[in-house]
Amino acid sequence: MNNKYEYKVDRHPLSAAFPDMSPEEYSELLDSVKKIGIQNPIVIFEDMILDGWHRYRASVELDIECPAIDLAEGVSPQDYVIAQNISRRSLTASQRALAIVMVNAWRRSGVKSKGSPEDHPEKTNQEMVELSKTSSKTINRAKKVITDAVKEVVEAVQAGQIGIVKASEIAKMDKEKQAEALKKPVVKKSVPKQEVPDYDPADDLRETISVLNEELEKANRAAAAGVLSEGMEDAREIMERQAEEIKTLKIENDGLKATRDTMMVEIRELKKQCAYYQKKLKGTEK
Repeated sequence: MNNKYEYKVDRHPLSAAFPDMSPEEYSELLDSVKKIGIQNPIVIFEDMILDGWHRYRASVELDIECPAIDLAEGVSPQDYVIAQNISRRSLTASQRALAIVMVNAWRRSGVKSKGSPEDHPEKTNQEMVELSKTSSKTINRAKKVITDAVKEVVEAVQAGQIGIVKASEIAKMDKEKQAEALKKPVVKKSVPKQEVPDYDPADDLRETISVLNEELEKANRAAAAGVLSEGMEDAREIMERQAEEIKTLKIENDGLKATRDTMMVEIRELKKQCAYYQKKLKGTEK
């Protein structure tokens, strides 16, 4: 956030559970607001911004009016903020899972405000799995992160810098060591097993494939139970989605291999050059 601007309204913790826009996305929003202003009012809850934080930031930076409305009476603030954010295409599986768990934890904290928490009981693990489109394992890892990880680790997941797998491993460490663990380089074979594993960029794709496998099993069970036509149609659709995810994962993996091979060739060439100049240097010293 750009601190040179003064924000007179705070961001609600439920809104902050979801990641900020990327610089590119925010730049596009600024351009849009410059042209047509704020078209959708921001939503206020507990005198804080529940929805529309980036629109509000843009209005402050451009010094223009920002329309605002209160959250409608009887509407769950948790369900509202999830509905407004969970379908953002840029969110990874780790970010979705963490956001859902954080929103659910806010409900469970017992904040005294209208509509919460008594009127809106906390969601079950299965409900959070379905909302985040992840798995029970991922949700449990996200719970571990918000319970035991320091702020820097949580923010790293929100920013997409690490995945929930590495974050949950870091959360097992002593709190004073966690922030430093974020800076660790790629883990080599000589590092003891208890060290934090390096984050694999393909973790989220593997997670998605795991979820698709679970959905496929459900569809197959439905077909076996007698709902044959519907079950087969669901299974066919899931298999198509799964094939696309696997294809994407393979492309990324091939890209990583190509990058590695290129770097190895460059390293060999550099070694040859070093050997040549060392030999030449020795000759001049004689």
